[in-house]
Amino acid sequence: MFSIVTLSEDLLTKLRQEADILLSDRLMMRDVLEARSNELHHKRDEDLRRVEKWATQQKELINEVFAAIISETETDRQRNESNLSRMKSELETMSGATPPAPARRLHAAE
Repeated sequence: MFSIVTLSEDLLTKLRQEADILLSDRLMMRDVLEARSNELHHKRDEDLRRVEKWATQQKELINEVFAAIISETETDRQRNESNLSRMKSELETMSGATPPAPARRLHAAE
């Protein structure tokens, strides 16, 4: 009977040791997963900040390009308007100063 009690105590001790080992493994696994999760979280945040910075730079670049295009278009419009105005005044000056040339007729050889 004493051997059964001793055997039972040994089994209980081994069971507790195994339970402690399993608990320790699970705690270690939890800590490792938590650390990895934190690493990935920080990496994701860093990537998001990098992408957001890039997107902001692209927006600024696009704004600059469109501002330059709009400015150039406005300059072209003003130059064209000036040229049209100058051409109109030249045309008015030319038509007022010289009478229109008479129309020429070709006579067939008679």
